[in-house]
Amino acid sequence: MAAVKHRRIPKQDNILTATRYRSKELEDRVVNFFKCLRHTKGEWSGKLFQLQDWQEDKILRPLFGTVWADGTRCFRKAYISTARKNGKTELGAGIALYMLTADGEQGAEIYSCAGDKEQASLVFNAAKRMVETNPTLRKKCRIIESQKRIVYKPTNSFYRVISADAKFKHGFNAHCVIYDELHVARNRELMDVLSTSMKARRQPLLIAITTAGFDLKTICGEMYLYAQKVLAKKIYDPTFFPFICETDKKDKWDNPKTWAKANPGLGTMINMRDIQAEVLEAKDNPVRQNIFLQLTLNQWTQAHSPWIPESIWHASAGKFDPEELLGARCFGGLDLASINDVAAWVLTFPFYEMVRDENTGEDKEEIEKVIQLYKFFIPEENMKQRSLREGVPYDKWAAQGYLTPTPGNVISFSAIKYQIQEDARVYDLQSLNFDPWNAARLVQELEDEAGRPEDNPFTIQIRMGFPSMSGPTKEFEILTRKKKLWHGDNPVMTWMMNNVAISRDAMENIKPDKKKSKEKIDGVTAGIISLDRALRSPSVGGGVYDKGGIKTL
Repeated sequence: MAAVKHRRIPKQDNILTATRYRSKELEDRVVNFFKCLRHTKGEWSGKLFQLQDWQEDKILRPLFGTVWADGTRCFRKAYISTARKNGKTELGAGIALYMLTADGEQGAEIYSCAGDKEQASLVFNAAKRMVETNPTLRKKCRIIESQKRIVYKPTNSFYRVISADAKFKHGFNAHCVIYDELHVARNRELMDVLSTSMKARRQPLLIAITTAGFDLKTICGEMYLYAQKVLAKKIYDPTFFPFICETDKKDKWDNPKTWAKANPGLGTMINMRDIQAEVLEAKDNPVRQNIFLQLTLNQWTQAHSPWIPESIWHASAGKFDPEELLGARCFGGLDLASINDVAAWVLTFPFYEMVRDENTGEDKEEIEKVIQLYKFFIPEENMKQRSLREGVPYDKWAAQGYLTPTPGNVISFSAIKYQIQEDARVYDLQSLNFDPWNAARLVQELEDEAGRPEDNPFTIQIRMGFPSMSGPTKEFEILTRKKKLWHGDNPVMTWMMNNVAISRDAMENIKPDKKKSKEKIDGVTAGIISLDRALRSPSVGGGVYDKGGIKTL
C-alpha cells in the first residue's frame, strides 16, 4: 500500500501562527451600516441607530474588522455577555441584517434562535422593524411574517427564526447564527447542529448574546468559561471573540460603582433610578437578590441558595498528587442510589497534626487536612442520550476520566466491586460506610471476602436520618469552610455540591435531602458517610470524635 502523503500546512494557513490584521474599511463598513438603521424600542424608537462607544469600539470594529491575510474574517464564534437591558437584542438584530445583506455571501442562511420560539422571535421582530423603516432594505427585502423569515432578493439569502423546541433542526447551511439568551438553553443539541452546519461557509459567524446563567455545566456555562480563559490569555484562540461585562463576586452588590461593570449602557440605555429601586427590593429578599446578581450584575449564580457557596467550595480544592496517597490510611463511602442512575464511591484520607492547646499548654491532635478521591459510575447504554436530554455532560466527564461507564442499562455492581477491591489493594482501606439502599448484596460479598471478625466489620451501615448524618454533615461543612477538605475540584462532585438542598429538624440537626435537591447528590452523601468513619477512627493520639459527640475544630 502506498504511503499517504501529508500536505505541509503553509504558515499563513495555520491560525496559531498566521498574522492577523485590522481592516479599517471593513470596520467602517459595519459601523456605517448600523448608522443607516433605526432603533425599534423605547424612547429611541424610530431614531437613527446611535452606537454606544462600547458597542462600536469593543464589539463591532474588532469583531468584523479583524482579518487574515486573504481578507477573510478571523472570528468564527463570539460570546457577548452583559446585564439585561443593555441593547443586546437590537445589536443582534443589526448584526443579523448586516450578515444577510452586506457581508457579500451568496445564498446566505441567517438564523436567530433561542430556547423557545417566543424568545427567538425578539431578535427577528427588531430586525423586521429595522427593515420596514429603511427605504433601501424595504425595497430589496421581502418579509414573510407567517414564517418569521426575511428574504434578501439580490443574493437569494434569507434570515429566519428557529427555536430549541422545533422538531426539525437538520439540513442547515448557516452563514450566521445569533443565539439569544443562551443561558436558558436546555441542552446543547441546537447549538451543535447549527455550529457544525457552518463548515461549508467561507467566513461564518456564530454569536451567543446572553446574560449570565446559574448552571456552568450547560453549553452556555461551557462557552462562558472558555471565553474567560481566552480573555485571561490562558488559551490562544484567534477565531473566538469574547466580550463580557460582569461584576466580581467580591464586589459590593449594592454599591453604584459596581453596577457599571456589568451595565456599559448605564446612564444612556439604563436609568440609574431603576437599578436603585431593584436594590431596595432585594435588600431584604434573598430570592430577589439572587435575581439581581444574575440579571442586573451579570453574575453566574445558583438557582437555589447552595448549602456551601461555590466560591467556598473551590477555595477548599487543595493541590495534591493522587500517586502520593498510595498506601495511605483511608475510609470508604458508598452510595448506590438508583441502579440506573449515578453511583458514588468516595475515599477519605485524614491527616493529623500536633498543635499546642492555648489554654492548657499541652500538645493535642487536630485534623490538618482531609483529602477525598471520588469515583463515579453510570450505565453506558443511555449515557449520551441522557447527556442531551438532561443537559448534564456525563459523556464529557466519562471521556475525561471522572466518570466510569459500565456496560448495559443499569450500573454494574461487578465494576464497582472491582474498583473497591483495587482501591483496597493500593490503599490502606480501613472500612466501607454505606447507604443501605440497593447495597445489601454487594456489601455482603465484600464483607465475606474481607474475612474480619464480627467485632471489627469491614462494612458499616449508615442510616440516612438526622441522628447518623447530622454530625458528619456539619463536620464536612466546617472542614470545607476552613479549607481543610481537599477535593481537587472534581467537576462531577462540584456539580453535585451545587445541587444539594439541606433539611433541618427542630434541634438544628442537618442532612442532605435527595428529594429536595435539584439534581443528583450521591457523591456528597458518599463523601459525608466516609468522613464520618474517618473522624471516628483515632490516629496516634485519638480521633476528632469522642463519646460526647463532635469536638469543635
